[in-house]
Amino acid sequence: TTTTATTTTTTSRAARAMTGIASSCSGRRLAEPPRRRRHGRVSWMTVAAMGGDADDVDDIAAARESDDRSRARATGLPYTDTASTREYEFALAAAIASENYAEAARVRDILRARGETNARRVADANAAFYAAFRSGDIEVMKSMWARDAPHAQCAHPGSAVVSGYDDVVESWAVVFASAPAGAGFDVRASDVRVHAGDGWGFVTCVECVGDAGARLAATNIFERQPDGDWAIVLHQAHGVVGLR
Repeated sequence: TTTTATTTTTTSRAARAMTGIASSCSGRRLAEPPRRRRHGRVSWMTVAAMGGDADDVDDIAAARESDDRSRARATGLPYTDTASTREYEFALAAAIASENYAEAARVRDILRARGETNARRVADANAAFYAAFRSGDIEVMKSMWARDAPHAQCAHPGSAVVSGYDDVVESWAVVFASAPAGAGFDVRASDVRVHAGDGWGFVTCVECVGDAGARLAATNIFERQPDGDWAIVLHQAHGVVGLR
């Protein structure tokens, strides 16, 4: 009798508890666990590896499977220059998730080569920018800047930031006008450090003015243009005490 009573009491308490939970959750949707179904070679693991939301697995997978270029890459067909670095990274994660390590190694090498190529082009663009600076030729300097970049900015030492292509090139015209005609500028970049991504890159360096002149800390940002050339969109330089 005691055992039956205890069981009945426990059951009643459990029933009341479940009723309370049901009441407190009324009108609210309980969170669902992440879906981990596979969609071809795209899995929850792949989406998570690329920083995606687990709840978006179906949408992401469907979009990927409807993309002919993604399917071509997944089956080992040649990659194209129109693919973004993000797509290469996604393909790498998909190859690893499916344990296709030969494909993963191939995509890794493509990513590495693309990064090295972009960095080299940014470094070349930076060198061209300082060559234009040394020339003192405003037309050459104009060609260094992205014409269709309203976000273009320039901050000369001790001056306020100017924005937009027209105002930026006008600021360079003022700088160049301060030098004797045809004299140019004795400026070079040292301690150059380049970092590049998919269509963008930035350079930090030290501007050396003359043999014993000023040393300025500079930052230059470049973007790849629709024609494939790289153009500067930001130049900033300022003096630093003790910089050698």
